[in-house]
Amino acid sequence: MCKAISSLHNTVENEQILKSILNTVQIGVIIVDPKKHTIVDANATAVKMIGATEDEIAGHICHKCICPSDVGHCPITDLNQTIDNSERVLLRIDGSKIPVLKTVASTIIDGQPLLVESFVDITELKKAKEALQRAHDELEVRVEERTDELAKTNTALINEISENERLLSSISSALILCDSKGIIRKWNKAAENMLGIEAAVAIGRELLDAGLRFEDTETPREILNAIHAAEPTKLGNVTVICPDERSIALMLTIAPILDEEGNAWEFLVVGSDITEVRSLEMQLLHAQRLESIGQLAAGIAHEVNTPIQYVGDNARFIQDSLGQVLDLLDAQTRALAKAREGTLNNETLDEIDRKADEADIEYLAQEIPKAAQQSLEGVNRVAKIVRALKQFSHPGGAEKSDEDLNGAIESTVAVSRHEWKYVAILETKLDPNLPLVPCMINDLNQVVLNLIVNASHAITDAREARGTEEKGIITVSTLHAGDWAEIRVSDTGTGIPEAIRQRIFEPFFTTKSVGKGTGQGLAMARSIVVNKHNGTISFESKEGEGTTFIIRIPLMRQAA
Repeated sequence: MCKAISSLHNTVENEQILKSILNTVQIGVIIVDPKKHTIVDANATAVKMIGATEDEIAGHICHKCICPSDVGHCPITDLNQTIDNSERVLLRIDGSKIPVLKTVASTIIDGQPLLVESFVDITELKKAKEALQRAHDELEVRVEERTDELAKTNTALINEISENERLLSSISSALILCDSKGIIRKWNKAAENMLGIEAAVAIGRELLDAGLRFEDTETPREILNAIHAAEPTKLGNVTVICPDERSIALMLTIAPILDEEGNAWEFLVVGSDITEVRSLEMQLLHAQRLESIGQLAAGIAHEVNTPIQYVGDNARFIQDSLGQVLDLLDAQTRALAKAREGTLNNETLDEIDRKADEADIEYLAQEIPKAAQQSLEGVNRVAKIVRALKQFSHPGGAEKSDEDLNGAIESTVAVSRHEWKYVAILETKLDPNLPLVPCMINDLNQVVLNLIVNASHAITDAREARGTEEKGIITVSTLHAGDWAEIRVSDTGTGIPEAIRQRIFEPFFTTKSVGKGTGQGLAMARSIVVNKHNGTISFESKEGEGTTFIIRIPLMRQAA
């Protein structure tokens, strides 16, 4: 009996934890009555975003203030159906509008069908995407134009620089001219300002000994290889540490200057500052993380509702049964008192028999322990989902730390379950011998989440193309491969067409319809794996059969 009461207490506590989390996350969540189209409940973020009080929101007609571009109701007829995230406009109480990304899912709470609508403010995301796109386009045009110009006009350009030093000083990119041995001959004004080294100090020194350090220890070797290859080479996203300890992200282009016989006798190194672009990428990654949590919110609410529902049913059963048992115990207690007094009679014994029959003690003795066990299982399921969500949404740090990659993957699989459970079976094959991995675990969580969601979408497309309801298979595995930790995410989806395989990691490239994707998922995944972790990301794909993405993270920390 004590265990049952304790289980009921834990259920209430977990409901309070869930409400606390929903009121803490920066995602608006409202519960809507689909018949009346009225708001039943809303979390603190939704109240704030709409600009109303809790009293004003309760009972309000949903489509008149939440998403005026909707058709007036949410067209869900199947309890298993989910309306994927789509861009909408939220009309606030004061008449102002803000863009939001909205997700709607149906659920049943206490026997009543309800809609769970979640939305996240994407104002900053849209601004960041526009700014990043402008910066990206400007940088690509500027670097490509300069690289092509420098590579094509080689000898003529250096003659022109020799004749007119003002031209060299007026270019905004760092221009460094080296001879065939790597000795610096020219160092323009932009290089002085950008790198914090005066031309008088740099000229005459070797390029790799001019006072600069590189965050990636492989960069000097890549620069030497580019010089020896004597071909125009672009090194993207090189982090340079200046003498004053400033870190600058550069796009480096190394172009040989050829003599009449085609031999490289000098080299021009062009450095463009892309620090601001990298900062925008970080902002966009953070915005995408919030977007992912927003997309998962409705699914997580649905996942939590199922165990909470049968915990509630079992708690009510135990409560009703407890009343009958207590009545029987009361009758027995009174009978015992009469027996001690010598006044026990058949009427009292008959009452005990009647109450024992009403309570059906044999039945309760079998069913109450089962109900208590099921309630404990439900509470544990809710606790697991809550722990997974807390671990996934934790902001983490900017430095690498030794992390349990298998545990992180299990949490990501748990919070993404609603994304794939209707279309796929997800299998995990995690290497028990995988050691702790030096990484930024929350960034890798985001990468794995993006790949799982992409796999789910690919399987959905394959089911539609094949005209079948058969579930696909998603496999997430880890492997200790020498000095590397390897993650593989495989699916039985449509595969990647040959024509677009060279572009899938490009920023803003997407094959999804408008409102279904930003084109940043795989681009951000590559940036996190390659730039932040010095790892690799590749894929194997067969059209019509599926795709496997392979991520490799070094197990050894690299010196700065």
